[in-house]
Amino acid sequence: MCLWITNNWRPHKTVNATPTTHKKSRVDIVWHQREQEVQEEVAAMLVGDGIESCHPGDPTPQEIFRYQTAAARAIYDRLTVEDRRQVDKQSEVVVLESNPANIQQK
Repeated sequence: MCLWITNNWRPHKTVNATPTTHKKSRVDIVWHQREQEVQEEVAAMLVGDGIESCHPGDPTPQEIFRYQTAAARAIYDRLTVEDRRQVDKQSEVVVLESNPANIQQK
């Protein structure tokens, strides 16, 4: 009885009929394909904002996360037209694929 009550609001056929999709942005594609370049850009942004001088050594994950999207976007803006087309095509294809194992939540 409890199982019926808790699942009554969501019919079984609608759950099976709608696959979940997650469209990845071009910035996400650049972040995963050109991770080394993005990390170098983040480091340059950190130095440019003076964060590196506040505490020498490796930046904290919060500092890296703060600049990650801006760095990936800056790299995307510097790409050639052909590279941009490839990233755009990749973002359309990725919708049909599942995330790699290292990205999937556990």
